[in-house]
Amino acid sequence: MAQEVKHLKTSLETTDDCEDEDNKQIYAKNSLDRFGDDLYEVLLTYLSLEDRFRCECVSKQFQRTVFVSVVDITLSDEFIQRLMNAKRSYVQMLATIAINVHSFHNITDFTNDTLFGNNLHKLVLNFHSDPFNHFWSAFVAHNQSLQCLVLKSCYFENTIFMTEMCGQLSRLTQLRELSLGLVFGELDDQKSAVVNQSLRTIGVNCKQLQRLSLRLQSSTNISLNSLRVYRRLKRLHLSAFAAIDDQLLDPLSDCKRLTHLGLDLPRMTANVLKDLHIKCPRLQYLLISNFHNNTECLSHISRLPALQMLVIDFEEWESYDFSDNDFWDLLSKNMAQQMKRNKTSLETTDDGNEDYIQHPMIYAKNSMDRFGDDLCALIVSYLSLEDRFRYECVSKQFQRTVFGSVVDITLNVRFIWRLLNAKRSDVQMLATIAIKCPKIETIDCRRIDTEYESRIPEMLYLFRDYCRHLGEIYCDLWENNDQSMRSLAPLITRIGGNVRALPDRQWLTLFYRLSHLRVDSIDKVFDKSNGKLLAKNLRNFVLLSHSQHYNHRWPAFVAANQSLQSLAVKSCHFVSKQSVREMCGQLSRLTQLRELTLGLTLRLTDGNNISVLNVFLRKIAANCKQLQRLSLEWSSMPNEPLFTLDSLRVFRQMKRFRLQTDADIDDHLLEPLTHCKTLTHLELHLKRMTPNVLTDLHQYCSQLQYLYIDDMNSIIDTECLDHISRLPALQKFVIKRRRKTTFSDNTVQKFLAKSPKLVSIKIV
Repeated sequence: MAQEVKHLKTSLETTDDCEDEDNKQIYAKNSLDRFGDDLYEVLLTYLSLEDRFRCECVSKQFQRTVFVSVVDITLSDEFIQRLMNAKRSYVQMLATIAINVHSFHNITDFTNDTLFGNNLHKLVLNFHSDPFNHFWSAFVAHNQSLQCLVLKSCYFENTIFMTEMCGQLSRLTQLRELSLGLVFGELDDQKSAVVNQSLRTIGVNCKQLQRLSLRLQSSTNISLNSLRVYRRLKRLHLSAFAAIDDQLLDPLSDCKRLTHLGLDLPRMTANVLKDLHIKCPRLQYLLISNFHNNTECLSHISRLPALQMLVIDFEEWESYDFSDNDFWDLLSKNMAQQMKRNKTSLETTDDGNEDYIQHPMIYAKNSMDRFGDDLCALIVSYLSLEDRFRYECVSKQFQRTVFGSVVDITLNVRFIWRLLNAKRSDVQMLATIAIKCPKIETIDCRRIDTEYESRIPEMLYLFRDYCRHLGEIYCDLWENNDQSMRSLAPLITRIGGNVRALPDRQWLTLFYRLSHLRVDSIDKVFDKSNGKLLAKNLRNFVLLSHSQHYNHRWPAFVAANQSLQSLAVKSCHFVSKQSVREMCGQLSRLTQLRELTLGLTLRLTDGNNISVLNVFLRKIAANCKQLQRLSLEWSSMPNEPLFTLDSLRVFRQMKRFRLQTDADIDDHLLEPLTHCKTLTHLELHLKRMTPNVLTDLHQYCSQLQYLYIDDMNSIIDTECLDHISRLPALQKFVIKRRRKTTFSDNTVQKFLAKSPKLVSIKIV
């Protein structure tokens, strides 16, 4: 294979709407394609814009997903300088970005801090002073949507102006983040009270405020009693250059939700931190800047019960005399645990705008936590249910996400056998599964052996009680479980078989949500006494056998099941041309049909079997315009003419075709497929096929991606492989061989070299 795998995990799944429960995904073992575009898109969100352009050429999958998540772009000085120095003109470069990043909706220009317009979400002012106070009234009135306000430096000669500004700011009821840099001269007790009252006004009126940053520049002592009213505060940063009272942080005892605290207080003493563990018991993040910390400070900090990260920021010229023992003592007291959160572990769940420059992500370098629960949930979604239980203990992140994507569960024989042989009782095991997987929507318990049938109702009751989202159950019917079927009937949407287990056919009417049904005779869906149809509005119907004696049932069934999309009649026996016409005429009325499976045995006394078959198929194709999948099984008669299928010419919308027959085959049997331009999947079970049937297959089926051949007579040799290798779009080739013969390595290598897009070859 000269090329890499290029398609996503459903690369060989056509885009028709037919259900396809048995077709496995197709991908190379060494390819990440099996994880799909959804996983790639999340992974690539962690790249910078520059890295996205660098990595775009890695694969087709990268090209599809690398720019999808780019929704904002920053035009900085560095960015513009690089544009000016690029080999291409900066206009061409910007055009390239705009074409690739077609979904961004937010542009921030750091070259100009002035913001204009109404209905802003964020405003940053580098400077504000008394003369501009009159602008606040109009600005606030037109920007009630403002969520983040940053005033870097506000100069006030008189506290009256500050009171006026804070009064206007208190009208911003949607505000979630506020940063104030207040510059005063000397503050006496009266002016200090005015400042606190102004801040209290904002705290009382801005109920959604969750992040507050205060930078107070004054030459006199400062207190902040107004912080008591900021009860929803989650993040606080204080910066002050004046002398600090030891009780400065006492008001924080009323901020029960505070998780992040930053202190830039050069003139504070260690006593400020003394009772911090009492005032802020939920504090996870602590930043201390421009303060000469000592062992006494560390001792106070170590008492914080929820602290996850401590940052000590100091200038290069400052020296600290901490010993290793000091830090080990701190760690032993309060930081024995590893980082346990997701990438936003220290980001509270408020809806405030994130500014990743001011609030960097916090995680250990050797931890996958930085990738977040969204990525982890996608990765574990590829695990089986059994593996999910095995890997649940890996981390807290796995525990949070490993069962979140479990929305369907299959109760098969192996699963039940393991339950019965487990150390814990099967009821306990099922209860554990149901509790851990509360989002289960679908349960499939079809095709379970008779010996285990008695356990199924009990299992389903458990899931029904614990899984509030449970909406569908796929099952067979169980004998001697009348009450169980009656109570579970509203949830049952698919029945796999054994309708004879019903105490009365009339019970079918209980399953009013039934969409899939499998029976051995069409007569089983009609009431014995009055002939009333009991199954209506089906989408999938499987009929194991049918004969002309029940043709009179088709008109009523077809009329009440116009929604039918998939029909399988496994075995049909006819002896007259008229009976074939009758059934064909009825089936051709199913205009929504997308998948049809027919097993036909014609023993006509009044016509040519093959000719009648082609007329039959031609009429269905002419009326069932949405038919995309056709499976045909044909049982021949002795001395019958060569088998041909000219009727395939009219199946122009067909995407998948399966043919099985024991008849003698015409070498040009597949030539009509030339007209099926959308055919991508072909499956052949031809007992008497010759190599010539495959000679021009590449001309008949130029879009073929999947080919399955049941090689009953070992005719697939080097010559046949050469014919198959010409298929230009073939991605998967499966051969079923009845004899224990293999191809040489050279033969396989040549076949692979000639097949440009082949992903998988399988010999079974």
